[in-house]
Amino acid sequence: VRILALDVGDKRIGVAVSDLLGILASPLIAIERTSDSKAIDAILEIADEQEAGEIVVGLPISLSGGYSDQTKSVAAFVRKLRPVLRFL
Repeated sequence: VRILALDVGDKRIGVAVSDLLGILASPLIAIERTSDSKAIDAILEIADEQEAGEIVVGLPISLSGGYSDQTKSVAAFVRKLRPVLRFL
């Protein structure tokens, strides 16, 4: 099963996809984040095209090990993404 990996930023979302064994991930595309709904639509389309069975999202943690503003921003995006995923 392929895994889609997301690196969520304020302006772009980096997308990588794994091989069929889920061992090696390769960069695929950067989605411009003009709106969360458009970004989510693009993620769903890519997941379907790549036949992804899982999606993982990187959670940025500060150097001190705590949550930062970016951590909270990514978590908020994941809360919007999770309900529309049919396989998670």
